[in-house]
Amino acid sequence: MNRSFASVKTLQECFRDLSKENAKLIRDLVCGRVDPYDHDAGYVRFSECYHAPSREDMILHVLNALIDGYGVESCYPDKPELWYVNMGDPYVATIIYNDDTGKFRIGCWGDYFE
Repeated sequence: MNRSFASVKTLQECFRDLSKENAKLIRDLVCGRVDPYDHDAGYVRFSECYHAPSREDMILHVLNALIDGYGVESCYPDKPELWYVNMGDPYVATIIYNDDTGKFRIGCWGDYFE
């Protein structure tokens, strides 16, 4: 889990329709202060899996719901360690999870391939 993550202000600048309340929730999820299972999208993700998904997987699905993404995807096979919320354009800001480092960050997943 990230001990620090983007500020509420930064989150609202990157995701323009994001409310302050949801920006705080994103920070708390990523920093490990909130359980993703407590959010509807986390519960839905948990219930649709035969085997329990990882905490990070559930967090990404909650983030997808909060920032109005188009689903959670990986950069497999080129970068299988990267998971991100699909925002419809590889050069639009999104939230990326790096499985190798165990950290979330804001960025454009398309930048990893240049």
